[in-house]
Amino acid sequence: MFTNRNINFDPYKMLQLQPGCTSIQINQAYKRMALKWHPDKNLIQKEYAHQMFIKIKQAYEFLKDKGKRDAYDYYNQKCYDHNKQTGPKKPKQNPQKRAPPTEEEKLEKLKREFKRQCDFLKSRSEKFKKSSETFKKESERFVQRSQDALKNSRFLYEQWQRHNEDFMRIIRNKNLDEMKNATEAHTQWWTEFKKKIGNDMNKSFK
Repeated sequence: MFTNRNINFDPYKMLQLQPGCTSIQINQAYKRMALKWHPDKNLIQKEYAHQMFIKIKQAYEFLKDKGKRDAYDYYNQKCYDHNKQTGPKKPKQNPQKRAPPTEEEKLEKLKREFKRQCDFLKSRSEKFKKSSETFKKESERFVQRSQDALKNSRFLYEQWQRHNEDFMRIIRNKNLDEMKNATEAHTQWWTEFKKKIGNDMNKSFK
């Protein structure tokens, strides 16, 4: 940017103008911007408005001076032509940056990923198959033990029912000696009966 001891910013941007503007446009822009940034109209940011007001005045005086303005436009045009001829600077390539993968590498990566997924599904399928077989065997074993326990329970219940009928018959006959012996036998039998029921049920459902 062209600079001198009085200005170090773009006067066109400060007044919101374009190069090639007329003197009338400069005067109108100066009045508009000076009114906008007058310190008396910006009490909240008065210090900043004061600095802007000074720059607006400097930009106006700079553009009104034909010699300074022509020199400024000539310098900017020369810089623009030079940049247009040389073109924008190309960014330097990082030699350590890895090149993007080729189509063959992408395909190989997809194959490896597909194989990994297939192996995973195969292993899960085998585990599920083993679990299903184990569950089936345990279910059959449970059903068989349940049936055995039911048979034993029916047999013991029938045995208990016959023993109870004999005991009630003795009570009805009122034979004290036989009743005493039957009571002791019945108590002993009942204790063994409960133990046998418990053991059979535990064995059946282990």
